Parts: sequence; structure tokens; C-alpha cells
Amino acid sequence: MTVKERLPLRLKEAREMRGMTQDELSKKLGCHMTSIAKFETGARLPNVENLSELAQALVVSSDYLLGVTDEADSFEKLTVKQIETINCLIKHWEKENAE
Repeated sequence: MTVKERLPLRLKEAREMRGMTQDELSKKLGCHMTSIAKFETGARLPNVENLSELAQALVVSSDYLLGVTDEADSFEKLTVKQIETINCLIKHWEKENAE
């Protein structure tokens, strides 16, 4: 599988793993939701700056998104319940600090 084929899959997987919608991710990055949709369908590839921002926002490495490594992050060994709890806490913190 090539980077062009792998990156859209990894990007969507990482976004869903964080419990984020395309809209939420686009707002976090300050870009249009259509950009995220195009990245996830492979219609467009992110440039180096976008790739770095995506990786930071999704708390994964650029290497993971590019398919260089299969280890998304150190959270890989957490249970689904633990990840859901962390995502809930992050969303609550973001909401509290947005005001």
C-alpha cells in the first residue's frame, strides 16, 4: 500500500480514535471541513505543515499517518472505556477553557 492510499485511512482512523468529527478537527486546525474530507478520501494530500498540524491535533506521529510505523501512540494499550473517558475529559476541558 502506498502513502497516498495509507494516509487517508490512517487519518480517518486517528480522528475516529479521538472521538472527533471532521468538523471538530477542522475547527481545531482553523481550516475548512472540506479540506479534512478531501484528506480522508485521498482527493488531496496534506502538505508538510498540514501533516504536522494534523498529527499534533490527533496526538499521533506523522510517521503513523504516513504508515512508517503501525504504533499510533502510547495510548494504544488503553481500553476503549479508558479512551472514551480521556476524550470526555478533553472535551470538557476544551469547553471550559473556550469561555
